[in-house]
Amino acid sequence: MIIYNRDAKSVLKFTIQMIIVWILAFYLLIFLRTFAIEQSRYFEQVKAIDWPQEFVLAILAGILTGIFYTTIELLFDRSYFQKMSFGKIIFIKNVFYFIAVKIIFLIVTLFYTQRNNLDLNFEGLRSVMTSRMFWLILAYIMIVSIIITFVLQVSQKFGPGMLWKFITGKYHHPKEEERIFLFVDLRDSTTIAEQLGHLKFSRLIQDCFFDLTNVIAKHRVDIYQYVGDEAILSWEKSIGITDNRCVWAYYDYMEILRSRKDYYLEQYGLEPFFKAGLHFGKVTVAEVGVIKREIAYHGDVLNTTARIQGECNKIGQPLLASEAITKSLALGPHFKSELLATTLLKGKLQPVKIYGVRQN
Repeated sequence: MIIYNRDAKSVLKFTIQMIIVWILAFYLLIFLRTFAIEQSRYFEQVKAIDWPQEFVLAILAGILTGIFYTTIELLFDRSYFQKMSFGKIIFIKNVFYFIAVKIIFLIVTLFYTQRNNLDLNFEGLRSVMTSRMFWLILAYIMIVSIIITFVLQVSQKFGPGMLWKFITGKYHHPKEEERIFLFVDLRDSTTIAEQLGHLKFSRLIQDCFFDLTNVIAKHRVDIYQYVGDEAILSWEKSIGITDNRCVWAYYDYMEILRSRKDYYLEQYGLEPFFKAGLHFGKVTVAEVGVIKREIAYHGDVLNTTARIQGECNKIGQPLLASEAITKSLALGPHFKSELLATTLLKGKLQPVKIYGVRQN
């Protein structure tokens, strides 16, 4: 799902989106029932419909289904469930969906009977709850849920906003953009991998990048790639420098890891720490590949950012930045920058001024 940040505003936004989607889905069901089906001689003619009532029922069902759908997705958007197999999650979700549909169908039925002054005893209610109409609506809701989940999973795979760029073909032809890159890399990763072993080290990386999730939405990050124990974060320049998002993203991530210190010490016997390099400049953006297609960035900016991040251990600073990005930021009272080195980075012809950016 795409509730990257679990604050009240993000959850409310997602809930409203799901309610609108489900109301439209139920309107589509009404359309199919009244226009598509009745045009075929293989189906019985549908009786005249009370349109205002149908629309009210669709809105009620859409609101309830949207709320239930969001609740179920929030329940499964937890680290415990994230570590379960996809098959198990689908099975458990289907059980919850079945219970939710029963509740929604019951509420809508009671609303319909009250609205039309109809008597509904226990036997009548049991008959309704086991009718072909119930099973039809259950199947329809399950199909729509699968479609929504698929779209959300694809969007999650590519990152926020990237699916729409694929659909519209924004980068079908290479384009030049000015972007900020933040390379975040686990410190002492080789030593840690030797201590933990490959399997436990992989679980550590999974946990660390799971904790990066909240930062993505809060600071409008585009995740470019996960490469081993390194994550490459990116922004359009105007977005990344606003409110110093590209700097806050790093320090907020470090704060999240510190807040989960006890967990990491218990599970892995260490507190993970990431060093980072920050830079910006012009890159070429293009869709590449046919199988496993992705959006790729090409340009010297990425190489330079990687080299800057590689200087962290030598200089002894957690976050290093180029002169170009440092001069573009209005750091204000929360951060301060300091020129730490002027060095000829590997592959560069001219020396690069490297700044340390610290939190006050």
